[in-house]
Amino acid sequence: MYKELERINTIGDARGILYFANIALTKSEIKRDIARQRCSLTNEGQIHFDAAVQFFDDIGLVTLPSKNIIRATELGLKLYSAQNATNFIFEVCKLCVIKRIADGQLNPTKIIFDLTKTKYALLNTAFNLTAAVFRNFLITFKALTPYDGGAKLQIASQLEAFFVTEQKKVKKILTLFELNNKLEQQERQGEEAELFALTYECKRLGVTEATDKIKRISDADVTAGYDIVSRETIESAEFDRLIEVKSFIGDLHFYWSSNEIKTAKLFGEQYYLYLIDADCLNQENYLPTIIRNPARLIFESAEWCKTPQSYFVFPTTYITLPLNSH
Repeated sequence: MYKELERINTIGDARGILYFANIALTKSEIKRDIARQRCSLTNEGQIHFDAAVQFFDDIGLVTLPSKNIIRATELGLKLYSAQNATNFIFEVCKLCVIKRIADGQLNPTKIIFDLTKTKYALLNTAFNLTAAVFRNFLITFKALTPYDGGAKLQIASQLEAFFVTEQKKVKKILTLFELNNKLEQQERQGEEAELFALTYECKRLGVTEATDKIKRISDADVTAGYDIVSRETIESAEFDRLIEVKSFIGDLHFYWSSNEIKTAKLFGEQYYLYLIDADCLNQENYLPTIIRNPARLIFESAEWCKTPQSYFVFPTTYITLPLNSH
């Protein structure tokens, strides 16, 4: 975006901007000096000429092949020739929004539904301070209407679907990005915790490394319900210590899947939870919190709070939908 546009609040009023569009977008190109002169001699509203040229260039309606030439783009000619003034402005508003989203100056996820107005609105904080001229352009043509002391901007009915669609696009990208980062962090944190538990088991059994006495199986079998198979003592003839490793940051907490709980109930005293604080892995002499037979201890103890995050819901008998509820 032009630095000059970051320092101004408006490129003109509605009549002036439409007059400039008529000059810049009815011919394939026009000399800048001629366009400036025509704008200066008209009474058709107010226009900040140089800012308007930069604004139209920024959103792709014109290009500036040389210092003294303003050339309408194919898109600019098409939009202006094919639309009436109202439709043209709304299409330009859409271009303005798309460009500002792409530049990171407008956050479309800050859309709310205002129940009192039964309308969608955009929080004023959705715009960066440097995007004031674009926000005010949208306000000038009533694509956005300020209310609540300017804190909220009501979206014009004609543009509601457009804003919601753009919001979904950005949210999807952000969600995937955040999800990937979160999954990578969780995977890395979980692996570090499992390797710590493996080392701990080696020390506990008095062996130098994980051999046939201890195995980390989580890489190969993610459905087992535990991460490490170990032994109660070095003399144990079989794997009789099944360890599920849970890593956490901050206050002690963990998520326990239905499969892990089922496995814990199945193996009882042979099943262990190793709860490991990710922030303490490098501390000398740090020991994990170890819970033997957690299915009994956790579910039969008032010392542990169990909060369901979601429910899988289904009827106990066959029913026909939809059901009426009053």
